[in-house]
Amino acid sequence: MWWIRLGCWTFCIALTTTVGCGSEKPQICVDVSECASLGDDYTCRDNQCLLKTEEEKKKELCPDSCTKDDECAKCTDGLTACVRGACRKPEPKAEKFGKCGNNGKQCGENANCVVLQQGASHGYCLPTCVPSQNKCENDIGVCRELKNGQGACIPQGQVDKGGSCTYDPDAELLDPTKACKSGYVCLNGKCDTPPEKALYEKCDQLSTCAKETQCVVLQSGAGHGYCLSSCDPAQASCDGGKGICESTNTSLGVCFPQGTQTVGGACGVTVDAEKLDASKICRPELRCVDDKCIKPTEVGTDGICNEKAICKNQEVCIRFTTGTADGVCLPLVKECDETTNVCATGRICLPRQDGTGLCVKDCSAGKPCPTGTSCEQIPAGQTVEACIPPTQ
Repeated sequence: MWWIRLGCWTFCIALTTTVGCGSEKPQICVDVSECASLGDDYTCRDNQCLLKTEEEKKKELCPDSCTKDDECAKCTDGLTACVRGACRKPEPKAEKFGKCGNNGKQCGENANCVVLQQGASHGYCLPTCVPSQNKCENDIGVCRELKNGQGACIPQGQVDKGGSCTYDPDAELLDPTKACKSGYVCLNGKCDTPPEKALYEKCDQLSTCAKETQCVVLQSGAGHGYCLSSCDPAQASCDGGKGICESTNTSLGVCFPQGTQTVGGACGVTVDAEKLDASKICRPELRCVDDKCIKPTEVGTDGICNEKAICKNQEVCIRFTTGTADGVCLPLVKECDETTNVCATGRICLPRQDGTGLCVKDCSAGKPCPTGTSCEQIPAGQTVEACIPPTQ
């Protein structure tokens, strides 16, 4: 439109359809993209291109939900922190090993608020760690597994055997002078040598396993494991014939008690059982599936093995990725030879930590893989291409 002034009068000459002078009809829209030609300050509201309200501008800058602080950086009114999935004002952070929870303080990054005493209304900010690695960054404490399967670093203690290890449950900071030194545990308020558990018995952070056995957690988040010995998966039995060796994702296996339950019988160890009971474990040739003992099928070389399918010809079921249910049946040799291929034609020898070797199918240069496997790169001194089950 044009504005023309004649003497004391100003006239409006509209070049578009108007609803009174200076009031153009809004552009019709269905989607906000149709308002783009009018500029960034316009949005599509009630099927009309209209100027954004202040609330609409704020909402564009500040998301309804978030996962990290960076997503709230453009929010106004101080809502710059991602707290419990929404952009809010930053809450006070508790220091490392500091009290958190009912005092309104939250833990910083790489730390969790962990309740250490049953019934307590607060916890302490403990740095996270990986239980299987059993190590805390900069050796600031001892890595303990929590019931949810995660790890937390407990401060390294300073109390000798026989000393009091009773700490103030309301202290603002965990006090290392009230915790036991490495090698001792707090039992009935006193630091003492952890009790030794026998083969197949339940174990936890307050106990140790007998010589040549280790505490193996069978179920993530259980908070305890069972004392088991290591074994060679290539050998059918272990523990002097009392156990059967189950392969793991490492070169060593774990020796479980040899079960006595037959086909169709109930099986499965309860999470809180004090000891692994052979009467609740299937016989060696069977597998426990859905709490019942079944006879698994037998598969040959390169076949997919799992709880329902076992390997023939004394081959071993190898899982290349931790946590996967499926493995592949592979021949085992005494050792790999750098000058001579000890495996059958078309196979590559992968050395294991115990000195033995696995004969995997070579799939380099486009060679096909058996059904159920795919060609993947495996680092073994030098990267080789071999047929393995899917990693996901």
